[in-house]
Amino acid sequence: MQHLELTHRQAEVLHWIAEGKTNDEISLILGCSFFTVKNHLKKIFRHLSVHSRTAAAACAYRANITEADSVRAAAAEAAAPKPLSKRTRRLKHPTCPRPLSVTRP
Repeated sequence: MQHLELTHRQAEVLHWIAEGKTNDEISLILGCSFFTVKNHLKKIFRHLSVHSRTAAAACAYRANITEADSVRAAAAEAAAPKPLSKRTRRLKHPTCPRPLSVTRP
């Protein structure tokens, strides 16, 4: 990450690109929108002066971003299930796996 002078988030995106993930998969892993991932990729491509995901992944491997502990720790943290909000817990029925719908008049 320091060798390429990327932000932490850009390094995370580059890590997942090097792992072969799609933009949709990366957005789910990082908990952001597809378009945010796409914008990060544009900035990464411009910063690294590359035109493809493969070339960006090669830069990541050369800089050892794929082995960075901080990126893996952040990815594991992002993949951990988030606790339910009080409202969501209140709407869930004990035997129903999906939240019950609430209709308003």
